[in-house]
Amino acid sequence: MARSMMLPWLAPRWHEIVKGIDRLPPGLMLVGTSGLGKLELAMAAAAAILCERRTTHGACGACSACQSLEWGLHPDLHLLTTEQLAQDLPVARAQLAARYLEPDTARGSRKPRQIITVDQIRTVIERLGTHSHGGGARVAVIVPASSLNANAANALLKVLEEPPGDTRFILVSSGRDAVPATVLSRVSVVECATPPFAQARDWLLENGVPAARCAEVLALSSGAPLAALRQYDQGVIEHTARWKADLLRLLEGALLPVSMAASIGNEQAPRFLSWLERLIGDVLARRHGRRDEMQLVGADPRDSDIESLLISRPLWDIMDSLQVYRCRQQRAVDAQLFMEDVLIAIWQKD
Repeated sequence: MARSMMLPWLAPRWHEIVKGIDRLPPGLMLVGTSGLGKLELAMAAAAAILCERRTTHGACGACSACQSLEWGLHPDLHLLTTEQLAQDLPVARAQLAARYLEPDTARGSRKPRQIITVDQIRTVIERLGTHSHGGGARVAVIVPASSLNANAANALLKVLEEPPGDTRFILVSSGRDAVPATVLSRVSVVECATPPFAQARDWLLENGVPAARCAEVLALSSGAPLAALRQYDQGVIEHTARWKADLLRLLEGALLPVSMAASIGNEQAPRFLSWLERLIGDVLARRHGRRDEMQLVGADPRDSDIESLLISRPLWDIMDSLQVYRCRQQRAVDAQLFMEDVLIAIWQKD
C-alpha cells in the first residue's frame, strides 16, 4: 500500500515504518483506539516487508509477492485472529486467517471463539521454524493481541525472545493494558493517535456521511473514523434518535422502564448500553464545564431537558454499573435484564 493510499491520520506513522522497514525490530505492536485502521497499517507493513520490488512508499503492488498478498495466498504471511473477528474480514484476509482456525464444519453449533488459542500460536511457531517459501522474510500479524489467552501469550513470549531468522511479528491492540506485561516488554510499541475532530469529520464527509451526523457517529466511536463510518453504515443513528426520544419520555414518567427495554430488545441491548454510558459521561462532563464537538448532548433541542432531568438521578452509580458491565460483557451477563435494572435506576428519582 502506497503512502498516498494510507488513511490520512495514520500517514505519519506509516512514513516512519516504511522509512525504517529494513531495521524493524522482530516484535512490533500497534496501539490505539479501536476503529483507527491499525490492521490496515499492519498489513501495509507486512506487504512492504515481503514485496520483491519495494519502493520508498512501500509495497509495489505489482510483483508476484504483492499479487499473492492481494489474493490472500502468500505463504510467508501469517494472520492470527479470533474466529469471531475472522467473520468480518475481507475475503483475502479471511483466507489467511483460516489457516489457523478450526473449519466451520468442525465447529458445529459452537459460537465463534473470541480468543486466540495456544494451538494457533504453536502452529504458527512450527511453520515459522521451516524455511520461508520465498527465500526471504516472514511476517506474522496477530490481531487483536488482547485476545491471546494466558497459554497463548506464554507460547508467544518464547518465540518473541528468540525469533526465527528474518521473521517479524506485528501485534495490534486497542491498548497497552490489554496485553500481558511480559509480551509488552518484548515488542516495540507504535502509538496510533486518534485524529483531530476536523480531520476525522472531513474524512467522513468524503465517505458519504452527512455533516449533521459526523459529530454523533464520532462521539459513539471515541473519535475513530473507521468505527464511525461503520456506525453510520449500520444505521445506528436511527436507533439513537429513537433511544433519545424514549429516554426523555422515561425521565418525564411517560414511559415505563420495562416497556422501553422491550422496545430496544435483547439484540440491541449491548449497543444501547454503550450509547447510554457515553451519553451519561457527556452529561457529567458538561456539568463540570467540559464541552467539545464530540458529545452526544448539546446539539438537539431536547438535550437540555434530558440533561436537567438526568442530573437528579444517581449518575455516578449508574456509570459505575455500566463500566462494570462493559468489562464483563464477554461473560455470561444477561444484557436485557441488566438494561432493565439500569432503566429502573434512571426512572426512579433520588
